[in-house]
Amino acid sequence: MLLAGDTTPAPAPYGSGSAVLFVVLIVFMLQNAGNVQITFLWMSGSLPLALALLTAAIGAAILTMGVGTARIIQLRRLNSGRR
Repeated sequence: MLLAGDTTPAPAPYGSGSAVLFVVLIVFMLQNAGNVQITFLWMSGSLPLALALLTAAIGAAILTMGVGTARIIQLRRLNSGRR
């Protein structure tokens, strides 16, 4: 309910954005279902291209979050030492 003079916008629904992303991910996986040969260190095997790319993307995201978290902790410790 808007009151006189209230110009606060209504919050945007996020459900539709994640549904679209999910559909795009499904289409991507269906179009890239062909098997590829993967070799990493001493391990090798065959798996669908979409799964290999998804695994690499998730691994990169986790690595990025870990490095970012470590840097934030480092900066907070440095900043708290200056006070």
